[in-house]
Amino acid sequence: MNCKKVQLLMCLYIADDPALTVKERLAFANHLQNCQECAREYEESKFVIDLAREHWQVSKDTLALIEKANKYVKPRMAVKEGWKDLKRRIPGLAQLENRRKRFRLFHRVGAVAACLSIGVSIFLAFSYYSKPEIAQELIPEQVAFAPKPSVKVELVSDNSKLLVPLGHKIVTAKEMKILIINDKHRMVINVNTTLTVDPLVDGSRLGCLVKLASGEILAHVEHDGNPFVVSTAHGKAVITGTIFDIKTTDFSTTLVVAEGTVQFESEKGFVKITAGQISMIVAQSAPTKPISCDTAELTAWITDHELTTTLARIESFSDDYDTTALWLSAMSGPINLENINYEEWIEEKRNWFRGEFPWIFQLQSALAQESVKVEYPELLVKSGDIWQFIYPQNTPGRIPIFNTDLLLKAASKYGFNKQWLLENVLAAKFVIGAPEATKDRFTGLKAFEKWASYFEQLRQLPDALDSDTLLYSIHASRYLANTRTLVWLSINNGKAPLRSVDKAALSALLLTESYTANNLTGKIIKLLWTSQSESCGECQGLVDEIIEDIDKITSIEKRILEYENRK
Repeated sequence: MNCKKVQLLMCLYIADDPALTVKERLAFANHLQNCQECAREYEESKFVIDLAREHWQVSKDTLALIEKANKYVKPRMAVKEGWKDLKRRIPGLAQLENRRKRFRLFHRVGAVAACLSIGVSIFLAFSYYSKPEIAQELIPEQVAFAPKPSVKVELVSDNSKLLVPLGHKIVTAKEMKILIINDKHRMVINVNTTLTVDPLVDGSRLGCLVKLASGEILAHVEHDGNPFVVSTAHGKAVITGTIFDIKTTDFSTTLVVAEGTVQFESEKGFVKITAGQISMIVAQSAPTKPISCDTAELTAWITDHELTTTLARIESFSDDYDTTALWLSAMSGPINLENINYEEWIEEKRNWFRGEFPWIFQLQSALAQESVKVEYPELLVKSGDIWQFIYPQNTPGRIPIFNTDLLLKAASKYGFNKQWLLENVLAAKFVIGAPEATKDRFTGLKAFEKWASYFEQLRQLPDALDSDTLLYSIHASRYLANTRTLVWLSINNGKAPLRSVDKAALSALLLTESYTANNLTGKIIKLLWTSQSESCGECQGLVDEIIEDIDKITSIEKRILEYENRK
């Protein structure tokens, strides 16, 4: 595909028009990777059109007119008039026009303005909402962009992301595939799987409907307040934010939940499945009662993917790490703390925190026996356990470790002493007389500095790259993202009372650290992945970015420590 053809199809590609074939989409994406000029024009055009979509709405009256007319309506607004009208509708677009570096872009997309005007927008609105059997002739000068459901589906390849039309059948044969939906939901599609992704409207909310015809998927769905449903011939799974595996055959559908909670339902009934459980719908029966299962074993198929194959290759160096869990953390993607529902998030992460801080949950159970009901986030914050960060001399090792003084600090808030703690909390009994837990470990700020020093060493000695330490680093960055997110949520949901000035300052620090730690996870996983190749051209750049992120986190931790010392 040459530049002229790319420019002709660019508007259709940005609009995700179903008229484009898969072959054309692949050729278009491949050209952008090899032509900087077309890639720049694509980004600039997409910027303007995204602005238009954000501020332009097709009214109900217009849609009714389209349905009634059932025919093509010719444009009635001139290009100049359309551009003037577009600037009136979109705040800030007029100012952008004055920038010299944008001059050619706005000259070129003047025609797009006319397309976006009311008269011409009817055409594409009609092509989207009309009956599919009626063919439409697409003339480049008449292409317009009417608002469509804001569900974006991308197929991830080695070097790019390819937009997939809504409702397009996605089929895997002998190769697994990855989908990203709306830039946040991630889905791994197993071999021999067939599915489609469609918009799902629930009142004012717009979500996703994944129709799984056959095969298996493993998905990480971020909670964003919008519906997300996976349907099969036997039933459906209603997801709010979780990691799950669902498999369907001619006879049954099986759902495994690795994190969070999923409602699994058929015409005969429904069940709630929590993390670590499995349920099945056979034929048209009700879902079976959820039972405990080995989620790692049931999702082991995912290790056939290239990234987790890399993790599996080095598993012999570190049997203490769950490579499936590491892969799931790689799928998590960017986080948006402002959109997180506190109650749902702490329930979704309960098992993860239980694995990191088992003694906190033992204390929670002991307090419940005394008729004291308290949730685990409150105990983590009150004890100070949430701030623990340890770098062991020899990896792997735990990041938080049991500390009697910290647990006693939390218990004393409810009127219980050390003797009560020793008698009622199992972890406390076992540490009496045990060697000092922090021996040969770096704690606090020294732990962060030691962590950064490992990557500093890689700058000078690339051959010193140690897979075991990288696995620890993935664990550490995920640990920081989850624990700092928990504190941020506690503060902003009134669970950790603070003065307004302290709340604002600490919230800002935690917000930055959570985002940085989350991004750091992806970079370390990428380093682990790329380092397995014989020539790792990207490795040095990744190491530099990782050091920068760890230094940023260390700086934030110092400021948080100063705040803690002032309390």
